[in-house]
Amino acid sequence: MVAFGRRTIARPALEVLMQDAVALVGEILGTGLAGITEVADGGRNIVTTIATIAPGGKATNPVSHRMPMNPLGSMAAFALTTAGTVLTADLPAETAYQDMFLRKLGVRSALCVPIHLNREPLGALGVYCRDPRPFGDEEVRFVEVISHLLAATIARVHAEDEMARQRRLAESAQRLANAVLDSGDVIAITLDQQGRVLRMNAASEHLLRFSLAEVEGHPFVSRLLAPEAAEPFETFFRSALAKKDPLSLDVDLVAKDGTLRSVRLCGALVTEPAGSEPTVLLTGVDRTEVNRLTDELRKARSREKQAGSEAADSPSAGPAESTAPLPSPAADRPFPGPEMRSSPRRTYQYRQLIAPLRGEQLPPQNRFFEVVCEDISAGGISFCLDSLPDFKRVVVGLGQPPQLAFFTADVVRVSETRAADGRRQFLVGCRFAGRVRKLEPASP
Repeated sequence: MVAFGRRTIARPALEVLMQDAVALVGEILGTGLAGITEVADGGRNIVTTIATIAPGGKATNPVSHRMPMNPLGSMAAFALTTAGTVLTADLPAETAYQDMFLRKLGVRSALCVPIHLNREPLGALGVYCRDPRPFGDEEVRFVEVISHLLAATIARVHAEDEMARQRRLAESAQRLANAVLDSGDVIAITLDQQGRVLRMNAASEHLLRFSLAEVEGHPFVSRLLAPEAAEPFETFFRSALAKKDPLSLDVDLVAKDGTLRSVRLCGALVTEPAGSEPTVLLTGVDRTEVNRLTDELRKARSREKQAGSEAADSPSAGPAESTAPLPSPAADRPFPGPEMRSSPRRTYQYRQLIAPLRGEQLPPQNRFFEVVCEDISAGGISFCLDSLPDFKRVVVGLGQPPQLAFFTADVVRVSETRAADGRRQFLVGCRFAGRVRKLEPASP
């Protein structure tokens, strides 16, 4: 434990430190297996990696598994949700949760300690044994101490990384300020924390026809901003002071001759040089002419569309040109051969529920099982099976329980593929056929 504490002070890479923690608790408790769980995807999923701990504390043959943050389906998720240490001497007999990943590894007894940072779940440290065994109080305290050391180290690393990020942001803002203030094309106006004009570059003076002497010390809102933009600008300015970036706002600036200039402003808080009062740097480009041309183009297209509608109503009008999206390139599709979907695919590698549809009667809820999806579009979905499907129609449940939407789909393609671990799998492509409004309850 002392050696591990010294490792945390030396601050190795967090991945290395986690591996050391896994090897240490596995070796000391002699369970044969140990692992780490990490919270992923903003807390929606967890990734558990379990390794065999050889004599001498060497971790070998790691196996990883991603699963939803569901306290009923994972020991680690249960520990993270309850924020307490969880242990079991007989995993298959557990009723509070059913961890199929651990059971497939042959785990019978386990000890899992959650790791939190500022009350937010980060992961869990666990030891696992393929034989029934109880865990004594000293063993539990030992794993908890290692978990606390991990949490403290992660907190320190996050704090140091945040300080470094803030320093880089300040340096970048200062470089940006120096660059734009010297630019002849970009508008740059610096305001103090009360919104008064401090500096203005040559491009701003040329656009607005004001010299710096004429506006310096005056409120930006009343001197240079169109009245209708005052309220949204106040919100924008307060957000810039609170360092809520990136920020942008389309406004009209009032030139000395009363004309309006359309500008998209970007705001950034500048805190350099050190010790000086923070200021807000407004930068932007004159978009007046661009907006005028865009408006004219929009009007021209509207007139063209109206003329086309009138022509389509004429008896001599021919068929309208198809506006359906072009198929994706074959390299972007999981199936060989021509594209069969009329809408763009997007990656959708989540676990969802399906049930074979035989005949016209919808399957009950207890007939559904999880599959790993590959992609989805408005017209269909594909998912992986370990064996060839013996069905031609299927009901697909999309979303997370209890907020699930059910659709019927027809199997249109099946292609052999390989899983990440080399196992033979079959990729099943389905075309949506309709929405299911109500399913039968689970059979008793």
